[in-house]
Parts: sequence; C-alpha cells; structure tokens
Amino acid sequence: MFTSTKLEKKLIFCLLFFLLTTTAQATEYIVSPAPGDQAGASINGEKVVELEVTQIPYWQFLLWLAAMHILSIIDVILYFTKLIFVVLGFKIVDKKKYTRKS
Repeated sequence: MFTSTKLEKKLIFCLLFFLLTTTAQATEYIVSPAPGDQAGASINGEKVVELEVTQIPYWQFLLWLAAMHILSIIDVILYFTKLIFVVLGFKIVDKKKYTRKS
C-alpha cells in the first residue's frame, strides 16, 4: 500500500507518538457556582480586567465564504481527473514499478 518501507515506519512512529502523548488521565472535580452575585466581580481582591469583545462584520464572513467556495471550484477544475478516480474508487499507481520483467 505504501511506496516505501521508510515512509511506512515513519507514519507508524508518528501515529504511535500522537496516540501515546495525547492520552489524558481522568480526574474528579466538582463544579460549583460562583460565590458572588455579580458576574466578573472580584472575590478576594484580585484585579479584574474586562476583555474587549470584537466581532467580525457579517460582510467579511460572506466574503471569506465566497473566496473558499471559488478556491474549491478551482481545485476541482484543475484536478478533475484525480477527483473522478477518487469518487470511483480507483487508485493511481506507478506503472514502472508494477510491470513484469520477462
């Protein structure tokens, strides 16, 4: 399935590395409501800073969405033959590697 054993070994190493390093141990914790009545108020004299809330304008979101749509259409047009093979379930292989030697 892979073109080389080195690539296969590297992919297996990366897969095992991410599987073994991203595991987390389950711990217990208790969720309780905030002790004060006011949200964001200082409880023990901490300095409370309100963060600035910024919103992206709706027209900017629509512009970004249109750009992604156009780029995906261009990608399908440029690589249309690959798309057909992927949809039909074929695999493109190197002909030189799989020719019979008599």
